[in-house]
Amino acid sequence: LMTTRDTDQVMERIETALREVGLLAGADATAICLERTVGGEIDRLAIWTQPSGRPIECEPDDAAVRLLFDRHHAVDDLADAPALAAVVGADNGALLSTPLVVDDRRGAVVLVRRRPGPGWWDSDSDLVRDVADVVGRSLHTAWSERLLGLTYRSGPVAFAMHTWDGELVDCNDRYLELFGVDRAGAALHARWSNLPEPGRVAFEQRLAELRDGVAQHIDLEMSMRHAHGHEICVRTTAAAVHMPGAPESVVLTSYADTTARWHQQRQLEHAASHDALTDVANRTAFWAAIDAMEQRDGQLPHLLTIDLDRFKHVNDSLGHHIGDEVLRTVARRLVRSVRETDVVARLGGDEFAIAVPRSTLMEVEAAADRLRRSVAEPIQIDGRRLTQTVSIGVAASAGSDNATELMVRADRS
Repeated sequence: LMTTRDTDQVMERIETALREVGLLAGADATAICLERTVGGEIDRLAIWTQPSGRPIECEPDDAAVRLLFDRHHAVDDLADAPALAAVVGADNGALLSTPLVVDDRRGAVVLVRRRPGPGWWDSDSDLVRDVADVVGRSLHTAWSERLLGLTYRSGPVAFAMHTWDGELVDCNDRYLELFGVDRAGAALHARWSNLPEPGRVAFEQRLAELRDGVAQHIDLEMSMRHAHGHEICVRTTAAAVHMPGAPESVVLTSYADTTARWHQQRQLEHAASHDALTDVANRTAFWAAIDAMEQRDGQLPHLLTIDLDRFKHVNDSLGHHIGDEVLRTVARRLVRSVRETDVVARLGGDEFAIAVPRSTLMEVEAAADRLRRSVAEPIQIDGRRLTQTVSIGVAASAGSDNATELMVRADRS
């Protein structure tokens, strides 16, 4: 029983074992009854009956069967144990049973004689207990192997096995689908080459902890490269496993695709820090950016405040949809006219601001002139040609103790 992990072979060998145990103990019938995890119904997992005998009546609703799950029974005459007589559907005979446990499922190995006596020997009880133990362990192993096999081969999670040097040992079809490769392509993922460099270094450091026994498993969320060139986000769990006959363990890794969740999280973060109309930074993000610049550079950035001239007239005369498009166009032109290190924000209404770190005052004033010219270019909206100008205030970083003072100085300039 313990030399195979194939479920069908295990069941065949259990049936053979029941027949041999029945013959050794002089029983007319033997059975293995097992309670289902959900619902509590009772299954006759296997049964053997002498050619002249009748099967054991393990009916699903028979409370008597559950009496066998709690302790060992050796009854020489069922007339003395009417509650157990219901198990075999007869008023006489003899019964020998012992509890069987497979994971969290209860059951019993049952032997029956149709006529009372001779009594059960101690060796019969020992034999049945041994059989129950071996059957329980073999079913646990076979069912676990079958469940793991189904999970590995047909489940929704991508799995791969690598040597500690990163050579691919095996992978399932979901792994191939997730990374857009065939098995030949998957074999090229030696040393986790589909991990971008920073993530690969971190992953290999964690693998070293796993190999040295410092960690029992690895649980990371990281970006990996798809065969088509784009990156996908995965939740990765890795553990060391020992393969039968292999000289050393391998790394079993699971990959759950979290790309959609990652994009959703980025969208939420973007929405929380950006103005919904113009897609530039909002007031909260702008103040945070100024604080970060001060922490990084040891000084406040220069600041530009920008107000749209006569914007209320645009809204009142042409409508808010035209005004909104003007705001979007101005925001795009502001972003286009500054450096990537500068931060453009809409503070509200027709008021914008730009934080300019690591620049001279002369460079900031030149940037202000460039912004005025860029915004003043004609705007085409719904067949209309509009010209929008702006007023720009400039505040140098020197002379302000905090961002609030800097903003006040820019507004007054």
